[in-house]
Amino acid sequence: MKTPIAVQLYSVHEDCKNNLADTLKAIAKMGYDGVELAGLHDCSPAEWTTMLSDNNLRVEGAHVGRELLVPDQLEKTLDTYEAVGCRRLIVPWIGGDDVATLDGWKRFFSFLNTTADAADARGFEIGFHNHALEFRYACGIIPILEMLRACTSLVHFQIDMGWAYFAGADGIALIRSNPGRIRSIHMKPFKADNPVAFLGEDDVPWKTLLPLAAQVGPCDWFVVEHETYADTPLACIQKDLANLRAMGF
Repeated sequence: MKTPIAVQLYSVHEDCKNNLADTLKAIAKMGYDGVELAGLHDCSPAEWTTMLSDNNLRVEGAHVGRELLVPDQLEKTLDTYEAVGCRRLIVPWIGGDDVATLDGWKRFFSFLNTTADAADARGFEIGFHNHALEFRYACGIIPILEMLRACTSLVHFQIDMGWAYFAGADGIALIRSNPGRIRSIHMKPFKADNPVAFLGEDDVPWKTLLPLAAQVGPCDWFVVEHETYADTPLACIQKDLANLRAMGF
């Protein structure tokens, strides 16, 4: 079976802010299998479940800030996303003290492990989504490689391949060397000489990379994310999906 394709809703965050129901309807009409949440846009879990059900969209997961996963917030956050039908919560970004020293990085790895263990008891996954900095030498380590080593199997790795290739990494080699660790792929276009390129018209070798990720990851979702626009955000994610379908995904 083909790996389902979702879209990270931050790609169309202004559309979601202005009219979430119509935006989800448009995404479903394009042919997306699901969505990845980026905030709840002041809608209740019940409103979300109704809109998703009305459009036959599944929830791949949600990007949730670290501050909502600390011990005194974790249960409330899990309750909220459980009510939406979302059981995969991914930390989308780190910075500040977490990346300033080796001890900071190690504390963050420990935070992921501890949070993933607590969330697993409730049937949730906790994950991490990279940017470019995790692939660059810092504090005596290459953070993404140390993170893969230090984090337990309960921690979900969502590799953003656009950022990985922007940083000069080899995504295919990363997947092959970490079987069983990469559970979803963020498909952000990256083209060195065209910042507004579409998926399939960029420098990332998707035709090779995605089947390998599905097999070796093993990834159960591919997630489109588009943040630099040659057209309206909705038109861009529609073109991305059309190009992916044309490639056989």
